[in-house]
Amino acid sequence: MGAGAESSRIASLLESEHWRGTRFESAPIESLRGSEHWGLAEGLLAEEGLWEYVAGMKLYQHVEGGGAVVVHAGVIPGTPLSDMTPRDITTMRSVSQSEDGSLTASALNHRSPAAEGGMRPWTDLWIGPETVIYGHDASTGLNIGPRLGGA
Repeated sequence: MGAGAESSRIASLLESEHWRGTRFESAPIESLRGSEHWGLAEGLLAEEGLWEYVAGMKLYQHVEGGGAVVVHAGVIPGTPLSDMTPRDITTMRSVSQSEDGSLTASALNHRSPAAEGGMRPWTDLWIGPETVIYGHDASTGLNIGPRLGGA
């Protein structure tokens, strides 16, 4: 499937009836406590009265009948979503591979001077089976390919 066809497929998934019937799954937002921007976010949410709304939000959602999952940042190829941490799903941009072949998520862009050798975009390793629609990494530009779409 070419990039144009994949782009059309992702757009049609987002506009379809399946989107309205999505199944939500996540770990509680409280599990992100201690992150770099937690204090600021907590203050704004309390001030605006949005805490309950945000606490009820999910980290990822499957598009039922569409063979797709929507995440904020990315996924670790070969790892079930249920085994990923909230930090993985919400901050990752790259993965590094250990000697035993396991992958570890990193919030660093693989081109960052601070990135370790062997770090690469998770999107280079993703082969499915689901299509992943993601965001969080706009600096790399729009990326639409087999089984993924995002920026």
